[in-house]
Amino acid sequence: MITFIAFIPFLVVSISLLLTALLFGALVTYIVFTVLCAWGILFPKNFLLTANWFLIHALYKLNIVGADNIPETGGAILVCNHVSYFDPFILSVVIKRPVRFIVYEGIANNFFFRPIAKLMRVIPISANSNRSCIRALDIAAEAVKAGELVVIFAEGHVQRVGNMLPFTSGYRRIREKSDAPVIPVYLDHVWGTNWSLFDGKFRLNLPKTVHYPLTVAFGEQVCGEVSPYRVRRLVQELGTDVYKYKFQPFDTLPSAFLKTALKSPFRLAMANTSGREMSYLKVIAKVFILRKKFRAILKDSKSRFVGVMLPPSVESALTNIAIYFSGKIPVNLNYTVPDSFIKSVKDQIDLDVIVSAKAFLDKLGKQLPTRTLFVEDVLAKASKVKQLGYEALALLAPRKLLEKIFLVKKALQDDLATLIFSSGSTGEPKGVMLSHRNITSNLEGFISALNLKRKDGVMAVLPFFHSFGFTITLWMPLLAGLKVIYHHNPFEAATIGKAIEKYKLSLLIGTPTFLSTYISRCKAESFATLNTVVCGAEKLKEKVAVEFFNKFGLNIYEGYGCTETSPVVSVNLHDVSGYWKGQRGFKEGTVGRPLPQITTKVLDMVTGDELEANQEGLLYVKGPNVMMGYYNRPDLTAEVTKDGWYCTGDVAVCDADGFIKITDRVNRFSKIAGEMVPHIRSEELLHELLNRIDRVCVVLGVPDAKKGERLVVLHTLQDINPRSLSKQLAENGLPNLWIPKPEDYYYVPALPLLGSGKLDIKAVKQLANEIAGDEVSSMVLQ
Repeated sequence: MITFIAFIPFLVVSISLLLTALLFGALVTYIVFTVLCAWGILFPKNFLLTANWFLIHALYKLNIVGADNIPETGGAILVCNHVSYFDPFILSVVIKRPVRFIVYEGIANNFFFRPIAKLMRVIPISANSNRSCIRALDIAAEAVKAGELVVIFAEGHVQRVGNMLPFTSGYRRIREKSDAPVIPVYLDHVWGTNWSLFDGKFRLNLPKTVHYPLTVAFGEQVCGEVSPYRVRRLVQELGTDVYKYKFQPFDTLPSAFLKTALKSPFRLAMANTSGREMSYLKVIAKVFILRKKFRAILKDSKSRFVGVMLPPSVESALTNIAIYFSGKIPVNLNYTVPDSFIKSVKDQIDLDVIVSAKAFLDKLGKQLPTRTLFVEDVLAKASKVKQLGYEALALLAPRKLLEKIFLVKKALQDDLATLIFSSGSTGEPKGVMLSHRNITSNLEGFISALNLKRKDGVMAVLPFFHSFGFTITLWMPLLAGLKVIYHHNPFEAATIGKAIEKYKLSLLIGTPTFLSTYISRCKAESFATLNTVVCGAEKLKEKVAVEFFNKFGLNIYEGYGCTETSPVVSVNLHDVSGYWKGQRGFKEGTVGRPLPQITTKVLDMVTGDELEANQEGLLYVKGPNVMMGYYNRPDLTAEVTKDGWYCTGDVAVCDADGFIKITDRVNRFSKIAGEMVPHIRSEELLHELLNRIDRVCVVLGVPDAKKGERLVVLHTLQDINPRSLSKQLAENGLPNLWIPKPEDYYYVPALPLLGSGKLDIKAVKQLANEIAGDEVSSMVLQ
């Protein structure tokens, strides 16, 4: 502690330091000052510590959570994520007791930093020498036994791939020798700051904002043996729990759109492949015009929801944005399902208005069960004077004033943003309630993890009634300031290829079914500007990934999500090389690691106990992206959520590096002769044996009088040999219960699919039950 008399010169020195930092760069000035202090040229140790305290508090607004978990006396091991080179300086200010850090010896012994390291009593460690590593851990253990606090950054390296790296087991040796508790620590919102390795680059600039907000969270003490996998999960969960303290770059969807659009008003915002293009400024003006029209048309509407039945397009995007500005909530309706689905949605939410298009409805042959607004009438061309007037207003007026004028009701982050109705693929349609926070937090993690920049462009083909399309291809480009090109039909590969080539797009998002069609129908040069291809909604077959890479030279980065998680849970990322060691962001056969602020765990399907790495069980997800619940169905909500954890219904394995592999789905099992038999492995092997990358068969269970259920195969090929296939399945090591009998192969002209290209499980099950009951007319045996 310093004396009161010494406080004034400390304050003068700190203010002088900050002024110098503003002129010459904060980090450079701070490093020079620190080194001079450490060498004893300027001030003694207390001056350095005080200056560090003032600098951290001047540059950052610190939220400290769980500080009571640090013991007032006695030793403890603090296991922390490693997000920037500035982490030790932040922690040394936040933790009230003296603390020692285990630091890479290349930094600790560097001539420039050696005095600082000596002053902070760091413990150097080398990853290249086992003897040096053990010696450093033993020194740390002695320090903990002597009652000191020791911080170990268990990832071993500063993060450069945007999500948490696997944890090493060095802390276990310290714990074994000291018998001290382990305290998980999470540094939040440091990733992306100037002293992290965001984008693989080290920056020496001032923080993004004055008093930049950071959160440091300390978890409860863990005593006894605990694996690196489990400690990593505890640290991740801290990041999930402290999200409410996090500085939010996004507000609600409409205000976040306005904020982003006004930063680059003349940049291309969106376009249709048919040729309609709009800058961000024109989008703002058109939304303001539509807002007035919608308010006039909807003034008699008693529902807070407005239905939207349109394909992905500029018109659909404008409609969704304008509905928010008019004070209503858009609900995008699935146009690939029977009319009974729309009737069910209408009745559930008292929907009295649906926005669609005449030509689109005629093509679908649908009759909507409520009042219809035709988008071509609502979007009728406004006068140029009105358009220019709104554009001028958007350029000249402050954003806060525009929000006050044009946002009918200022929504809060936890307010309902939309309802995404399940397709009914596994039951009756359910309205998934997603808040603004659910969607914006998911987008923040996705944009940060993929390191998207404003120069990027997105090819968007996913329908907005699907959560993947609504969040990632509608709102993600608008909130990240990217350009997005829409096309209404994801299977028109030639048109999509030409659009990517014309607009020099860098990001393609789709499903494996869609991507497989591009392999044979798109030219390699059409995809030359792409650097990232992300897929989800269904499992990516290895053959599709290999052929896509061979044709276009691009990896497909498979991700995973659910409507109930807004939707993205995890995604593979680009590997990062350079500095001391490359970091892996992509692993074949997996769906990647969870996005920042999202935690996953795997529980035993029978006991409910949490499993360790590489053990198969039921996947649970926790994060700010988990839904508010099912609309008017608290009973169903309670079935799948508990203490903030959402049960995905998917069977998964999480490896020691944090990568998730989805192995099956609970409803894709059959109970045959008392045993749980998975469908997907048999289905995957059948496609391999048939040498097909497109979906031509599906395995599922139907009731059986003798064994409870039996496996059947629905297929779209008329020339297959079921007996030969069954034999080959056995030769590939499948158990007998997993192999459908030759007489249980049934031909169908087509397999029912959802609008996203995903298999319609409910329709397939109905079809299988119908066909399996009429074996004489439907069975096709070779």
